Amino acid sequence: MLVEVSLFASALVLGVIAAVVGHRRPPTLDAERLFKVAQATLLWGTTERSGGDEKAWVAAVERGVSYHPAGRLGWLKLADPAAALPVPALSGERSLVDDLATLAPGSARLERMFACEAAREALLGDPAALGPEWEPVAWLGHGCTWEGLAAWDGPVRAAVARRLGHLRVVLVAPAGEGIEELAATLDGVAGARALRWSDGPAEALAEALAGEVADLAERLAVVTFGAAGPSVLAALEANPALRDMVALVLFVGCPLAGVEGDAPAGLAVAEREAWLAEHFRQEALDTELKRATPYAMLARLDREIWPAGVARVPWARQRLDEPPVPPSGRRPVAVVDLGAAPAGADTLPAEVFGRSLLLLAAFLLGAGAPRA
Repeated sequence: MLVEVSLFASALVLGVIAAVVGHRRPPTLDAERLFKVAQATLLWGTTERSGGDEKAWVAAVERGVSYHPAGRLGWLKLADPAAALPVPALSGERSLVDDLATLAPGSARLERMFACEAAREALLGDPAALGPEWEPVAWLGHGCTWEGLAAWDGPVRAAVARRLGHLRVVLVAPAGEGIEELAATLDGVAGARALRWSDGPAEALAEALAGEVADLAERLAVVTFGAAGPSVLAALEANPALRDMVALVLFVGCPLAGVEGDAPAGLAVAEREAWLAEHFRQEALDTELKRATPYAMLARLDREIWPAGVARVPWARQRLDEPPVPPSGRRPVAVVDLGAAPAGADTLPAEVFGRSLLLLAAFLLGAGAPRA
């Protein structure tokens, strides 16, 4: 009898080991790096199709994509390099911080972060050199390659459509933000609509967003631009049913933490900080199902403005800190920092930005889904 129990226990242990080893684990990739490398790759495809050469592609990447592989906490590194070296440091991070500290605050620091050799290599190097776990087939599906991604070929389009077939994208922006062309680009793969919103009760915006869901199987990806960001966040906090419909939120250049100087009512720094402390909490944004909703942020930077950011909204005010996990352990909010992107005339073409958004959504709702 003892021998039988021992044999059973051994078989059970071996079975568990085999299951763990044999289970294909999703890649743990950095969402910002994937997002920015995808943009550089898509730019290669658009440049090639328009008859441009490598020089034109390099210029397009340098103009439209901002990334440094050791640039985490970028807003803090630019403002106070000495305070921005987390432990353990990333490869090249200490060198970056030391170099930034020798430069006067301003455009020289932006140049060092986003135009140095490490930044150029990360975006202009062969993406295949990142390794097999970064290959599109690993996080997007069978038949997907970097070359196919650049060409936006059939396998890539089909893979994105499969993963996002249940998703409807709503672009929320105030007047003046050009989002109609972006909505048309997205609508070729996932249903998309532009929603103009300036100001009003959070409940009214929540109802407008919820009205975009045609049936119970659909989910929303809400992409918000500029001053509409705080309104979208308030609408999500105010409406639990809406939160259950939303699978992904992306804030692009939004004054989430307030506007410097003479700010409009409700957007002053002190008021925004107080609102976030009370309402941007795991408990306040809980969902019916136990899942983590990605709240992603992409700051906009005008290269002529210091502190780095856009007029009256520095980079540090265009972001959110992930709220603490409560004693229950539930984590319905997962903050995803996508770093920064150029503002104004240097923003990416709608086709490239739209496709990179679709790839990001496919990643964050699939292989790169945050922990619940």
